[in-house]
Amino acid sequence: MKRFSVSALALAFALLLAACAKEPQVSKSGSDQPVQSASVSAPDAPAEPVESVRARLSELHAEWQNWPELAEREGYVLCSGRPVNQDGVERFLASYQAGEPASLTVLSYGSTIPMVYQIDFDGQGAMCATICKGEGQFEEAESAGVYSRATDYVFEGFGLVVPKEEEAERSELDAAPGEQLLAGGISPERAVQIARQANERLYAYRSAGDGAGFGARGVVIPDSIPEDPGPRADGIALDYRPAGGERLGERPCYRVETYREGEGDAYYDVLLVDARDGSLVWTIEMVNGSAVPIYDADQTYITCPAA
Repeated sequence: MKRFSVSALALAFALLLAACAKEPQVSKSGSDQPVQSASVSAPDAPAEPVESVRARLSELHAEWQNWPELAEREGYVLCSGRPVNQDGVERFLASYQAGEPASLTVLSYGSTIPMVYQIDFDGQGAMCATICKGEGQFEEAESAGVYSRATDYVFEGFGLVVPKEEEAERSELDAAPGEQLLAGGISPERAVQIARQANERLYAYRSAGDGAGFGARGVVIPDSIPEDPGPRADGIALDYRPAGGERLGERPCYRVETYREGEGDAYYDVLLVDARDGSLVWTIEMVNGSAVPIYDADQTYITCPAA
């Protein structure tokens, strides 16, 4: 009988220990909340095969006429015409800046051929993009950063521009050449100076062989180009003249025209300068008359810690 009692007690004690082992741990701080164990990262998931990525992008490209609907339904970023799901870009860039893995699918069409961008960031180094330009037409590219301007995001190295706002319509302001547009804004003389500086820096950048082609919407003048780049490589000296004003969307702007000697009254370039503070400059495309941003005094460069 005594032997049975000891065995029973031993069994009960073992059961008690097993039950205690299943109870959640209690923090030493006295809190009733259980201590959370450190999360263990799962093994890295295998990268999606290149063939699979390209097949998926080809399917999206084939549907390009339905992209507005796809963007609304699937959450893709549409960056032409009107920006759709721009918050997706902002979330991606926040992760990129924090060094956290993220992906972004962008559908782009408009003045260029339709293109699909699959942008991936693994938490270190550069962003990588697979770009589909049509059936069987793919490019791979890398980018170390994104320029954030008042009007758009420019993904360096991808040739990708995601607008922050709809493309603004141009309308003429009733203002004579050299007339002050805003009482608290910059003077027309200052606007001409800013237009000259931005345009000559842009020319110097493109002439160096590193810039985007003429008419490209994603050109950003790097800080390495001096404020006074000196004489143009083509030997042309432009005359910059105030030519009244325009309204670009809600922004009143000075219109500045450039002229070359011996060409009469035909202007060469048209630039618009934000009349409020001169912080933004656009050049006007000769083909379709749209305004292309070329200068933003307050632009920022977004990169990741490990880039």
